[in-house]
Amino acid sequence: AKAATDEALIHADLQIGESLFEKGDDGYGVSFLTRLLRQHPTSKAAATRLASALTDPSIALPLRDYRGFGGVCVAAAFSQDGNRIVVASADSTAAVFDVQSGQRLETFTNHTENLWGAEFSPDGSRIVTASCDGTARVWNAFDGKQIGLALRHTNAARLKSGQWITCVHFSPDGKCVYTASEDGTARVWDADTGQAVSDWLWHDSALRSGGFSPD
Repeated sequence: AKAATDEALIHADLQIGESLFEKGDDGYGVSFLTRLLRQHPTSKAAATRLASALTDPSIALPLRDYRGFGGVCVAAAFSQDGNRIVVASADSTAAVFDVQSGQRLETFTNHTENLWGAEFSPDGSRIVTASCDGTARVWNAFDGKQIGLALRHTNAARLKSGQWITCVHFSPDGKCVYTASEDGTARVWDADTGQAVSDWLWHDSALRSGGFSPD
C-alpha cells in the first residue's frame, strides 16, 4: 500500500514538473525534478524524466555557476528586474547573487534544516524561504536580516513539529505570504510581522504548491 501511495505522489509531482516546463520555467523544472529524485532515489520515472530534461536542447540550462554552498542547490528564483537571483540550498542557507558578476550579495542563515524554496517579493526588497525545519522566514533582501517572526506550521492539534514547508509565495502586493506544508495545511501570514492572517487551510494529504489570486 505504501509503495502504491509513493508512486501516486511521484506521478503527481512529475505532472507538476511538466507544468513548469510548459510555462517556460525550465530552470525551476530541472530543480524540481532534481529535488524529487533526491527524495525518491529509486524512482525510475523521476530519473528518466530528469535525464530527458538535461539532454533536451530546447530546455535552457545554467550559463553561470553560483558556488559557495555546503549542500546541493534545491531552488532558485530571479528578482523581478532580472538583476539578482536567490538560491536555496540543502545546507540550510539561502543567498542572493548578482546575475551578471556572480558575486554573492547576501546570505540568510537562521534555518536549521535544508531549504525547499525561496523567492523575491514583487518589489525585490524581501526574500521568503521555506525549510524542512517547519518554518518559512521573511528577510530583508539587502542586509540579510530576518523580518518578523518565523512562519511556523506547528500550532494546530494535528500538526507535527518540523513538518516541511514545501511552498512559499508573496502576494502580488508583497504584504502577505502564503505557505503550504507536508502536513496538509496552508496558511496566509502578514509579511511584516509574521502573524497569521488566515485560519489553517486543511487538506487530506501533503501540499506541494499553491498561491494567491491576482487580486
